[in-house]
Amino acid sequence: MARADNGDGHMDIDWQPVDHYPAATREMIARRTTAPASYETYYGLAEPPFSLTPTVRFAFRSGSYATALDQVRRALERREGFIVITGEVGTGKSMLCRAAMQESGPNTFVSLILDPCVTAEELLAQVLSDFGVLDRDARSPRRVVPAPLHQLIVVLQRFLTSLAPLGGRAVVIIDEAQHLHPVLLEQLRLWSNLDGDGPPLLQVVLSGQPELDALLGRPEMRQVRQRVSRRCELTGLERDEVAEYIDHRLTVARGPDHRQEPGPAGVLTQGEFWRVRLSPSAVRTVAALSQGVPRVVNLLADRALEVGCERQARTIDARIVREAARRLNLQPAGIPRWQMQVAAAAAVVLILAGGVGWKAIAQRSQSQDVSAPVSGTPAAVPPATPEIRTLDIRDSVTVTIATLRSEQRATAVAAQLVEAGFPAFTRRHPDGVSHQVIVGPYVSAEEATAAQRALEAQGIAGSTVRLESTMAGGQ
Repeated sequence: MARADNGDGHMDIDWQPVDHYPAATREMIARRTTAPASYETYYGLAEPPFSLTPTVRFAFRSGSYATALDQVRRALERREGFIVITGEVGTGKSMLCRAAMQESGPNTFVSLILDPCVTAEELLAQVLSDFGVLDRDARSPRRVVPAPLHQLIVVLQRFLTSLAPLGGRAVVIIDEAQHLHPVLLEQLRLWSNLDGDGPPLLQVVLSGQPELDALLGRPEMRQVRQRVSRRCELTGLERDEVAEYIDHRLTVARGPDHRQEPGPAGVLTQGEFWRVRLSPSAVRTVAALSQGVPRVVNLLADRALEVGCERQARTIDARIVREAARRLNLQPAGIPRWQMQVAAAAAVVLILAGGVGWKAIAQRSQSQDVSAPVSGTPAAVPPATPEIRTLDIRDSVTVTIATLRSEQRATAVAAQLVEAGFPAFTRRHPDGVSHQVIVGPYVSAEEATAAQRALEAQGIAGSTVRLESTMAGGQ
């Protein structure tokens, strides 16, 4: 573009084609005028592969999920009254509830309750509406009693009685059941008695977080507790399942026209339609940061694809995953913020101790098969999740960081220490219930004390130095 004075005080502008601009200028214009493509378009995906919505098509049959679903299916087929499903946040309970709902036969009437914080009248009205007995359009707004409870119970009893000659059954699935009021649980028990002396025509599936077990464990819940015929527990993905999980969801998201067989170890192939792959290091990083919790895997993978699209990367590597975690301000699953300071303290201790003590102990203990990582340059990803084992190193010193009730939480804290390049592991407490997080061992009490001081400087108070002698090492 050229400018020239035409003599009357005005400027004449000579427009040049964009092709005549320098390459750097053309690139700048393209970035400013082109809307960024979604990563679904860039990677050739028909839909988002890592949505948090529990869509059954994306369900991955991990070992835990498959076992729980088979248990629920068997319990429903056997006409068992109460089935309880528990699991930590994000492990797939809602997905399992919807899968069980979709697998119901034509003679099965299912009601899925997503909001258990209701009154008995509202709950029963919702159930009858889902069964098709109560006109959905005629129902009153929430918090307004649609009908007296005793009238709704009569309607339910007549409906259940009508199912008997048809060989039908009714199933009520309640998600987030840990929020149920004890009165509602007792009502559910009473409603399950309405079908007479035969096999239950009304079956109840309670799905919730571990607090549901505490709710059912109350003394006043003993009658409900005695009705529970089957309990299932959902856990996170195993490390070797994370790659398969990611692979599965990407495959489904590509649609039926672009499906291919996955490559070795669950890593996507580089075929014509496979426009993205996660490197093995990226998968390991996702597994370490998520601790195998499917919901956290979804969050990380979704944001990693977004970062990869911004960088126009066909391979998602560990650096992209770590950038995704940074943008999410992600903490590993189940770790309180105060425990995240342990990793920072570990780096300080490593400088004080110089890593010499741990290396010396590791060399001494090779013959004793103590499989702990050797400190040195802090690693981006822990090589493996620390295993609970018995420390068997004589006359060494360790620092006990914390004693936790949850094995998963203790393992996650230890993993953060290992990720920072610090020797850490977990072991079962002598009480047989709790789990200890340990750093070390060190060859001297001085090294362990230096570690303890550094931990206290980072706000981790209450750690203790312990001599692991022949007497103490056999816990």
